[in-house]
Amino acid sequence: MPTQNFKVGEMLNKRTRNSKTWINFDGSYTTEIYTGPVHFEDENGNLHNINTDLFDEADFDLIDEPVAKEGRERFREARERAREEKRKNKLNRDLYDFQGLKVPFDVKLPRNFKRGYVVGKGQNKLKFKPVGASPARAHIEPDKKNCVHYQDAWNDTDVCLEVMPNGVKETIILKSDRAPFSFSFEVDGPLEDDLTAGNLKLQTAWLEDANGERRDVAQTIRREGDKTFIDLVADVTGLTYPIVIDPTVTVTFDNTSNFHDATVASDINANSNYGFSAAFYVGQESGFKYRTYIKFSLSTIPAGAIITDAKLYARLSAYAVSDSPICEMFRPLADWDESIITWNNQPPFDATPFGSINLLAGSWNEFNITQVASDWSKGILPNYGIMLKTNPETASHKGFDSSESSSNKPYVVITYNMPPTAPTVTSPNGGETWNAQHTIMWNPSTDTETAQGSLKYQIQLSTDNGSTWKDIVPLTSAGATSYTYDFTNELETSTAKIRIRAYDGTSYGLWDESNGVFTIQHNQAPTVPTNLSPSGGTPKDRGSVIRLSWQHNDANGDPQAKFDLQWRLQGAQTWNTVTQVTTNQYWDAPANTFPRGTIEWQVRTYDQASLSSPYSNIQTFFAGDKPANPTIIDPTNGATVPVANPVVQWSSVGQTAYHVKLLDSNNNLLWEIQANSTNKAQTVLFDLQNNTDYKIQVAIKNTDNLWSDFVTSNIHVSYTPPAVPIVTTTKGEGVIIVSIDNPTPSGTEPAVSYNDLYRRKQGETTWIRIATNMADASFIDYTPASGQVYEYFVRAWGDNGTYSDSLIVGESISFTGVWLHEAANPLETLRQFKFVSDRSESWQPTAAMMQFAGRRLPVAEYDDTEQCSVSVKLNLLKNSGDREALEKLIRWKNTLCYRDGRGRKMFCHVFELPIEDEFYGNTVSLKFEEVSYTEEV
Repeated sequence: MPTQNFKVGEMLNKRTRNSKTWINFDGSYTTEIYTGPVHFEDENGNLHNINTDLFDEADFDLIDEPVAKEGRERFREARERAREEKRKNKLNRDLYDFQGLKVPFDVKLPRNFKRGYVVGKGQNKLKFKPVGASPARAHIEPDKKNCVHYQDAWNDTDVCLEVMPNGVKETIILKSDRAPFSFSFEVDGPLEDDLTAGNLKLQTAWLEDANGERRDVAQTIRREGDKTFIDLVADVTGLTYPIVIDPTVTVTFDNTSNFHDATVASDINANSNYGFSAAFYVGQESGFKYRTYIKFSLSTIPAGAIITDAKLYARLSAYAVSDSPICEMFRPLADWDESIITWNNQPPFDATPFGSINLLAGSWNEFNITQVASDWSKGILPNYGIMLKTNPETASHKGFDSSESSSNKPYVVITYNMPPTAPTVTSPNGGETWNAQHTIMWNPSTDTETAQGSLKYQIQLSTDNGSTWKDIVPLTSAGATSYTYDFTNELETSTAKIRIRAYDGTSYGLWDESNGVFTIQHNQAPTVPTNLSPSGGTPKDRGSVIRLSWQHNDANGDPQAKFDLQWRLQGAQTWNTVTQVTTNQYWDAPANTFPRGTIEWQVRTYDQASLSSPYSNIQTFFAGDKPANPTIIDPTNGATVPVANPVVQWSSVGQTAYHVKLLDSNNNLLWEIQANSTNKAQTVLFDLQNNTDYKIQVAIKNTDNLWSDFVTSNIHVSYTPPAVPIVTTTKGEGVIIVSIDNPTPSGTEPAVSYNDLYRRKQGETTWIRIATNMADASFIDYTPASGQVYEYFVRAWGDNGTYSDSLIVGESISFTGVWLHEAANPLETLRQFKFVSDRSESWQPTAAMMQFAGRRLPVAEYDDTEQCSVSVKLNLLKNSGDREALEKLIRWKNTLCYRDGRGRKMFCHVFELPIEDEFYGNTVSLKFEEVSYTEEV
């Protein structure tokens, strides 16, 4: 091996949110484990280095690089808007804000401070809008691109918003005594009373004046109606300006490093917890002794790795005194929790230190923890972390930056080698019957430091399903991938297994054994059970009987005589075994058999000769607790509903999703909605008929992905609708004009707020809403096909939330030539092209021709897609404006509506514009390709 070692390159596929791994020159690996995120994830699951720089939304059209998945939709919306407005030369930068695109959360900071800033993670998103602030404009310093500065956001008060890897730091700068000392922000989002919203948390606010004096700042939540506010009140009495106030929003992550550090202090502080302090201490101050406990996970180190070097780095802060005492490292003998550990409840520790260093003030101190990390990795000792204290313990105290510090957080660097990988046993691999000489085969191992042809293998046999093993051969020849052995003298068994591991001259790799047992005798044992259910993590109500079923498979046709079923909570080391002598190919687990969590299970079956199959593949399901049924608060059972679209409200516990149904009195489903939400109200998006009975049903889902039963509220709809609207139609040039007249209300009839217009082809049953929020006016329908009768009706909505429908009226038009307009803008783009020749249409399905063994001819397999088009040749006369109009329609690249005198109508695009000069004008042959488009509003 090389005598010098250095990092060759980072292993990008080994990145985690909190760690980086390099491959070294000698083939070993070095992993750096950090206390916080150092990478963000893009929408493809790739991890990239965090960059807290802010990006101007107005320049998003210039960005073509990975962005964080959390804000990708907001990024795309702003990018498309910028592209479109630049294309139209209408871009106004004042209407665009700034986004952090390379941090592991969604963040948007305003160009105008009054618009407020947004921080989000997952489904949780908070927007903070300042109350009473000025429209201060954002300024980004050239040398600090992650921070925006707002001058005089309030009177004599500046604000800075800074994007950090784990949140947004807001700094409020009071420049003089003319500045206010209380501030309010309206909060849009699911902010709880403990100032959290899922992964988001408002940290404790504090202030610091020009002389360095620090004080806490009162930070309270206030709710007024449906609005939420955060109020900050600072006590500035006797302080020197400028004064800095720091309220910070942080984002918590799935911390794969699981880094924990906590100081314990003696005497009067013996029951105090300092687990979330920005510093940790060792030594003594004013008679108080300090010790520090540190613990981190090795989950980023591959199983089986051999750790050759492990270092903990912690920065001794500059404010520590200048002497250099010895700091010793000890092994705790029990686990501990950084949120509750104190001097009085600290765990016992091994009295003999496993290492020590001389502390250096103002520097990074290196603690060698190679031996303990190796023991943790191998499972020799449980990982309870390490404990630090000075020797003597009366030495003056020293403070280190902790994992809660804003900078200089401790981190761990681990270098390790990988032993040979496990080979893969390919024969026997479960289900075989062997009784004489047979060849054991495997796929070879690999090793980062040893050539594959130099690896040797140890092979062992078990005749009791792995309880005991014996050598078949201690080591094969180098590079072997098979070994022939005579099983004649081995005991007959149906639970034989082979296992193999590689040896590289220094270390043995992991064993790989037969996936299932094989038989040493003549009779054939059952094969692996199949069709296991439940599987795939399916949630099940553990409070009910859960049936675990399978299919017994036996080549001899023997029926099942017995089964062994094993189950365990995922992560547990031991199995619970259920054995029953029965032909039933299922087991009904009684209610509450399983603990809450993911349950793994497998089964093997026996034939009538007591030979067992291999165990099946492990399947999983989630044993959860079914939620309590919700309670419908409004409308209550038997209530009379006076509106057409009531809001259903309910009370529930532990809700993560809801399911609302609307049924008629005969239990026919009319409308339903499912949503992943904690909201407990839903508007019925179905127009209820007057004087009609309905049923409303509500069910909820909890964090165990289990649904409650539906609860039902029977309601009767009764309301006073507005006057029936009067609808008439007239023919126009290529259009149908629908006129609406809302009669003056009489008696208790409500006034009409607006009208909705519906249309369908005569003979169809489905209505399409083609206009909404209409006043008492006319509507021009630009899209009717020639010769087709259309029916229309108007739904008038009263200001009391009720409606009435007009009579149905019909109309049709006929025209010649081709009519074109932009689908979204018919009023200004409608154009008729009268001279048409060579019209044709085409339809083509999407299919693949598949060849199968045993069939002479192929088989066509269709999918659900198809292509439709219409081809026409238009004559564009001189001085008619036809050519210019056609070019505009096509060059705008928007969806078009095509109609012609033969009744064809479709929404389409044109991808070519071949114009040919003629003596009377131009001709153009166009192909209109139909695209998906809906007219419904």
